Amino acid sequence: MKTLQLRSWTLPLVFLGVCTLAFGLLIPWLGFYQDDWYQVWFRRAFGVGVFPEYYSGERPFIAGIYMLTMPVIGNYPLNWQIFGLFSRWVSVLAVFWSLRLVWPRYTRQVVWIALLFAVFPGFRQQFASVIYSHYFIQLAVQMASIGLMVLAVRRPRKYWVYTGLSLLTQFFGLFTSEYFFGLEILRPVFLWLVLSEDSSISRRERARKFILTWIPYLSIMLLFLVWRIFIFKFPTYQPVIYQNEGTGYLGLSARLAQTILQDVLEMGVLAWGLTLKILPTVASGQPAVVVALILAAASGLALYFYLSHVQLSGLPDPEHTGLHPPFAVRLILIGVIGLFVSGLPFWFVGLPVDTEIQSGSRFAISFILASSFLVAGLIDLVLRRTWIKNLAVACLVGLCVGFHFTDANFYRQVHRSQATFFQQLAWRAPGIQPGTLILTNTSTEPLLNGDNSLTAALNWIYEKTPPYTLDYMLFYIPSRITSGNLPGLTPGLPVVKDFRTTQFTGSTSHALVVYYPSPHCLRVLDPQVDQGMPRPLDMPREMKDAVGISNLEQIIPDPALPATLPEALFKYRPPENTWCYYYEKAELARQEENWQEIADLGDQAFIENWKLDSSWELLPFIEGYARAGHLERARQLSLEAQRKKPEGKQLTDELLCSTWTRMGQDAAPENDLASFATEVKKELDCR
Repeated sequence: MKTLQLRSWTLPLVFLGVCTLAFGLLIPWLGFYQDDWYQVWFRRAFGVGVFPEYYSGERPFIAGIYMLTMPVIGNYPLNWQIFGLFSRWVSVLAVFWSLRLVWPRYTRQVVWIALLFAVFPGFRQQFASVIYSHYFIQLAVQMASIGLMVLAVRRPRKYWVYTGLSLLTQFFGLFTSEYFFGLEILRPVFLWLVLSEDSSISRRERARKFILTWIPYLSIMLLFLVWRIFIFKFPTYQPVIYQNEGTGYLGLSARLAQTILQDVLEMGVLAWGLTLKILPTVASGQPAVVVALILAAASGLALYFYLSHVQLSGLPDPEHTGLHPPFAVRLILIGVIGLFVSGLPFWFVGLPVDTEIQSGSRFAISFILASSFLVAGLIDLVLRRTWIKNLAVACLVGLCVGFHFTDANFYRQVHRSQATFFQQLAWRAPGIQPGTLILTNTSTEPLLNGDNSLTAALNWIYEKTPPYTLDYMLFYIPSRITSGNLPGLTPGLPVVKDFRTTQFTGSTSHALVVYYPSPHCLRVLDPQVDQGMPRPLDMPREMKDAVGISNLEQIIPDPALPATLPEALFKYRPPENTWCYYYEKAELARQEENWQEIADLGDQAFIENWKLDSSWELLPFIEGYARAGHLERARQLSLEAQRKKPEGKQLTDELLCSTWTRMGQDAAPENDLASFATEVKKELDCR
């Protein structure tokens, strides 16, 4: 084994293998997330021609990329997840190719940087593939621009060919989005390093050549700044200089400096510590954690074996030369400079940068390269022997692979949560009148989406035939009241919401209030039933306040084309033999006063001996049995619910008593139900 030598042409395959282990193992079970939803919905509803207007107020040049990729990849999550993995790999190849041109004698260190770049743990939005696949393509193009610039210097006979290609790719990368503006500040650093290799020319001549070479790139960068700041300006976020909040520019500068230092520390060093979070969870025995640890160990060992046997061009091992510390320090310095410039687009407008999976880790994509430089340089500087350095890189990459697998599993759970939410809604409301506003709580289940994203999915599920318009809007009640999009929780208030290139127009009189207390079943609140009920301990106050505007007439019980979850969008679809299926169908039947259907559903449901966690979910069956004439069955079910008391004695008693009181009041005095309700209330000790 010691004599085994692997060829360097295998490096791209190793990069692909690392990316696949980190991001590709669960992609058949992943879906759409965040902005993915409404990007693919807009393409479905209005065609790719919508994207120039869609991005006109944000990043107009990125529209062309979507117009190219959307028709090819389509509306299938699996296709986009594969494309996202491909784009990540392409960006790794671009980094490796470009940096190898900058440092052809330090291939081993360049390999380390590329491997660390492939699995940087601070960026955790990889699986929002529709969005970030395009950013990785942009990053790859900008890195290729740097590589082409280096080729122009190293091959003067084709200087203008490579320079022209480099300028074109630089323009594409910069004007697509501002995310990787920091690379343009690092560009002159790479250029100077390459020019410094020529010891045959004087420093003055080198400086002259540097300026002449850099001027075209500087011109495009300045052109971008003029366009972005003075022409396109700031349609979405305002510069922090307008946000001093009365503290003055000195206080603003102090806060900004503190933010920058914190972000640099987090992106440069602390982000890598995220990989250690899987270690304390070993004792839990969760399958995903076990698989993640196995992946981490296996990939780390395999990578160490590979790095120990791959033939790389360049200088001999650093411990046998006197060149080790200067180059390692050079990497560290580039990494530190890169960290301080990578966040400029976000710090400039006061956007938070962090490593949280549901918030600002999207901006961490801009720090990946700089952080990889820093860590590779530290490993090269601190550790002395090559085999130890290879082992350190392999262990760190292995831990990152395991960490990303746990993130992938989280996204898999999010996809299941999305499917469960929409499937339960489709069972409860097979059809919904166009113009309906869905009001709901911010779920504790990891839906990982804003309400705009869920709005796109909602329209996709309920709009069956073209032309597609924005027939439905979903609002999280607390945030939309705060923002002013939801004027109040009383009937008759107009609701108008711009949604990119289209608009929703509705009213609070045409609203459905949906409470999703996951892991319990989804509930469409009914004013006739729920307004008189006590508020459950886990129901937010705003949900209780909104009950009065929940209009069940917006539900179409028997539409010609019932709502279904498209198989292409939802790889997981909850089966119909679950408790929540019977509950949702019983609630729909109660709305239609089809009491015998509820009794039939109950007979099927209770055969399974479900372990119920919520007394709420027994109420439609109690009422259905009672009103269908199965009084004794309703009584037994009520007493059983009281004995279990899953939500506490007082709450359960109030729920049951309120239900029997309402049924007794609705029934005619001579009806058996009226007298029976009185007897049951006595047994329940209702007051």
